[in-house]
Amino acid sequence: MKQVWVFAEHQAGQWTSVTGELLVAARNIADQLNGELNVIVCGDQVEELAATLKQWKVDRVYLSQHPELNFYHPLVYTETIVDLVSEYGCPEMILFGATYLGRDLAPAIAARLGTGCAADCCDLKLDENGNLLQIVPGLGGTIFATIVTPFHRPQVATVKPGMLETLGSSENEDKAKALKPVEVVKVEPRFPQNTAAIQLHSVKQKPAKESGLQAAKRIVAGGAGISGPEGWSLLEELADVLGAAVGATRPAVDEGWASHDLMIGQSGKTVRPELYLGIGISGDMMHTIGIKGKGTLIAINQDPKAAIFKQVDYGIVADYRSILPVLIEEVKRREG
Repeated sequence: MKQVWVFAEHQAGQWTSVTGELLVAARNIADQLNGELNVIVCGDQVEELAATLKQWKVDRVYLSQHPELNFYHPLVYTETIVDLVSEYGCPEMILFGATYLGRDLAPAIAARLGTGCAADCCDLKLDENGNLLQIVPGLGGTIFATIVTPFHRPQVATVKPGMLETLGSSENEDKAKALKPVEVVKVEPRFPQNTAAIQLHSVKQKPAKESGLQAAKRIVAGGAGISGPEGWSLLEELADVLGAAVGATRPAVDEGWASHDLMIGQSGKTVRPELYLGIGISGDMMHTIGIKGKGTLIAINQDPKAAIFKQVDYGIVADYRSILPVLIEEVKRREG
């Protein structure tokens, strides 16, 4: 029977958002192949968490537990997963989230198994032959390219968080009550001789300002048209009065007005806000591909031909410096 594998990431006792997205997509792909959905879980004392995977109709969990796996170790994780393939058979595909961990682990696994790895996919489909169609933006964001791995298995891909649909937690919980417990196969981790070559020295929590962007219901984002740090301060003031998170395009990050963790798009975060306000943003696909959902999109740009106006619900053709101060005062007046 054909197998679809997902590497399931978890943080602070919870599955990451991209894990939920991958499990929904992988279950659908496995059903199309008349196959199984199997999940790899590595960590320390995560057996109870692994049991919750039944809500995604997982067939089997390969569970590797050890105190040394509490945090990601590239050598140990790589060897353990390669051993899994050797012992339990080569799956059709192994899917990872395009997180810092997944972007490091997936290509290492692919290299060890002699196969390809498609990075930062925005969608996954199957062709008529059962090959995985790995869809990624290409040529600077001007096209979508489809990558196929027809001759080697497993097919390995990383998927950007926020790109795929997921199930609501209440929907999952209701369905899980009627499902049988997931089969758990306990796997001993493998520690290669050079494990000590990489050591963890410290762990730092991301500031809430940065880590909350993907969950934000309101976002005020700025691009190259902001033209300087003074304008960026004005944007941050608007975000503050709106109770919104701040987002950025790559030019704004390159100029140093915003940190990389605030970047939205192909090289940054994927967001699903109820309200998005883009200021001084041209609207190329490398940014807009990171804006999902059915929220209200608004743009302010003084170029009437800016591509962003084709992507939003409301557009204002004006210099943002004449709009934002008035908007800030109006919001303050209504709230005060």
